[in-house]
Amino acid sequence: MSEIDPVRVLVVEDRNDVIDDLESGLGAGPLPVQLHVARSRDSARVQLAGEGFDFMVCDLKIPTTDGALDEAEEHGLFIQQTAKTEFPGMPCFFLTAYGTVQNMSSPLAMGGTDDLYGDGFKLSLVEYFGKENLSTFLQRVHWHMEQLKGLLSISIETPESLKLDRWDLRAVRIFARRSGGTKVMITLQGGGLSSARTLSLQVLDDEARIVARAFAKIDHWREIKEERDRYERFVPRLLPVGSCPPIAGTVDAVIGSKAALFYTLASDHLQDFFSIAATDAVRASDVVVRVREVLKPWNDLAETKTLNVRELRRSRVRDELLVQHTDLLDIPVLDDLESRSKVMRLHRQHGDFHGRNVLVSDDGHPLLIDIRDAGTYPAGWDPIILEMSMLFLRDSPFAGCGWPTVAGARNWALLDAYGADCPFAELVRVVRGWALDEVLSPADAYVLAYVDALRQLKYPDTDKELAATIAMAAARAALAEWTAAPG
Repeated sequence: MSEIDPVRVLVVEDRNDVIDDLESGLGAGPLPVQLHVARSRDSARVQLAGEGFDFMVCDLKIPTTDGALDEAEEHGLFIQQTAKTEFPGMPCFFLTAYGTVQNMSSPLAMGGTDDLYGDGFKLSLVEYFGKENLSTFLQRVHWHMEQLKGLLSISIETPESLKLDRWDLRAVRIFARRSGGTKVMITLQGGGLSSARTLSLQVLDDEARIVARAFAKIDHWREIKEERDRYERFVPRLLPVGSCPPIAGTVDAVIGSKAALFYTLASDHLQDFFSIAATDAVRASDVVVRVREVLKPWNDLAETKTLNVRELRRSRVRDELLVQHTDLLDIPVLDDLESRSKVMRLHRQHGDFHGRNVLVSDDGHPLLIDIRDAGTYPAGWDPIILEMSMLFLRDSPFAGCGWPTVAGARNWALLDAYGADCPFAELVRVVRGWALDEVLSPADAYVLAYVDALRQLKYPDTDKELAATIAMAAARAALAEWTAAPG
């Protein structure tokens, strides 16, 4: 939050005199305030469907709709539960003359505690104040505002091209305070085609000493929870130590509907795979070899299963998307391929293995980040995603290089012809070789390429004709392989 960003407060209250008192009292605090008023349960639900608030002040006894005469405590408790579901880290203050001890201690009303401001102190996320104690309530909220104001003393330096919102900046500042820092230097780590923020950062103390290096992932809190759960399920005891950075901490309070997951980086001498590939394809090929060794424990846990191609495609690409691009697709070929089922090899994989999600140390050791999509997938999925990311990811160094052309992409399955004019042909060959080594038959890799090329159609800035051409080339190659070797 910058100095001009007001504190966003949702007030759920149906009495005008109380609203006026809150507006003047909160406005006298240490930060400017932007008040959003909801006069009923239903109005509050609409407000809680937005970007989020710093605090919520809620009367326990409110009507169901604006102007209704059915005030009841259950409506206020319903809003508290809604807020807890949508914004679990948002402090809620109940200002009411109607609360009872039973209401205050009910499971519905309890909100838990959290380290809201990075100082190590656990604070309650739900507090109760009688309306007769308005001054006590205002003192408490002003204290919270002081804590937010204190976070602003932590300076943040970012590249000009990097635009962070109030919640992103606050998450970084809270992490910095927990780390004993007073300044943060941020670089954009890049990322895939999702809306998540991925950042590399250094935290410095007041003597300009680096006290923490981290990779940060900022996204909706449900996505961050899922990523942490998958990290704990797939990384410890399965992958070699040092293959993924350890989790440094999570920030999941007072940052709207977002949460942030911070991973410890031992060194700032790290490049991502794309940065290396842009200047040294030979070294990038060596990274691929090392990554395969790191992921071997996952690969060794393989099983086989019969998969239908249409269901596999639907797991990544909806039917509606294909309908939107029928002019680019050969529908009879698509239908023929998707009507078939095949025994495939499956094992645990990263699931979003693009070139920005592999960091590399000076000595060539790979470090895997952003494992939100880790799971069990058809063998070869990770290398196919990596190959497609080289062509379609918006910040890939190869995007826009003029290769492949649409005509050349028709030869996707024929590596010699496909890579004839490729400036990084050997790297493509190494990545494709990884995929082919993992599958039971080449057709399996072609099916995965078909699916992932189609997936590129849903992103606004990808070359749709190129993606569709690769998808159909892979589909035809899979059908040809199955025709030559049925079953």
